[in-house]
Amino acid sequence: MTEIIIDKSLIFYRKLFELICKIRIAFKKPKPINGKVFLYHGLTDKDDFFKHLNIDKFERHIEFLSTHYKPVHLDDLAKMNDDEKKNTFCITFDDGYESIYSLAFPILKKYNVPFTFFIITDTIKNKEFIWNDRFDNAVKGIEKKNISLKFKDEEIKMKTSGNYRLGLKLSILKNKLKFLNFDEINKYIESIEKEYEPEVRFSDSDKVVTTDKIIEMINSGLCKVGSHTCNHVSLTSIPIAEAENQASKSLEWLHDEIGPGDYFFCYPHGHFNKEVRNIVKKKGYIGAVTTIRGNNLRIDDVFSIQRNPVNMEDISRFRILHGL
Repeated sequence: MTEIIIDKSLIFYRKLFELICKIRIAFKKPKPINGKVFLYHGLTDKDDFFKHLNIDKFERHIEFLSTHYKPVHLDDLAKMNDDEKKNTFCITFDDGYESIYSLAFPILKKYNVPFTFFIITDTIKNKEFIWNDRFDNAVKGIEKKNISLKFKDEEIKMKTSGNYRLGLKLSILKNKLKFLNFDEINKYIESIEKEYEPEVRFSDSDKVVTTDKIIEMINSGLCKVGSHTCNHVSLTSIPIAEAENQASKSLEWLHDEIGPGDYFFCYPHGHFNKEVRNIVKKKGYIGAVTTIRGNNLRIDDVFSIQRNPVNMEDISRFRILHGL
């Protein structure tokens, strides 16, 4: 009962903040933007949660943006001069969720908005779930109410009830897992499954897109794809040779399965440094996107394009948080 009350309280305060945003933004004209790139993950036709935004909210974002600003492809933005970038925006999606095809694509076609889709190539190649979702569902499938997960020398206690609070706890632990290599992440998830024997259930929102659906979106002229590595691991936390392999193998997959061409790269978790940036450039990508917020009126380095992550934001909060 306590967990339910806390869960509802957190949701209440989020909705209260959204109401305050509506009052603040009422009757205000849209502000000018210059090459602003937005970062989405997955969509859902249910209540939004963490990475997955409700489609009604998403459509209001796209309707507002396409009404007041000019949508452009990411690679076109990178070639524009300062005057051409004024009042332009780009839409990008990370991770490769199937919901981009089934839920986002129809909306983007409706408003004729181009987008770039950054995919984790091995999940599509092997028909796997992304490690983040495998971890989430392993913990959520544990029958015990109170559990203790060990991470290195740290013990993390959590309750498996209360979706909102549990989600916050899982996010904290995933932020630690991000700094492991893919084998270490797999072993950690397997250790949870071995100890607790969870009943793992994946939802529709966890599904990744298929190659056929990617090609269908590309053929529409609205979609372009890029690499989000093979396994969604932080390139700053693994050996250089492994980082090079993640960049090169995912690009090979794109060339083999999607076709020859120019591709952008997306740094997993937004983690990059000078060495990682140089690897991406050396492997043949034409640019790379970050999670650093801001406009792109002047792009000093096409391998560090700024993007603005979008979370569970209604249109009023969306406008305030992103200066629209």
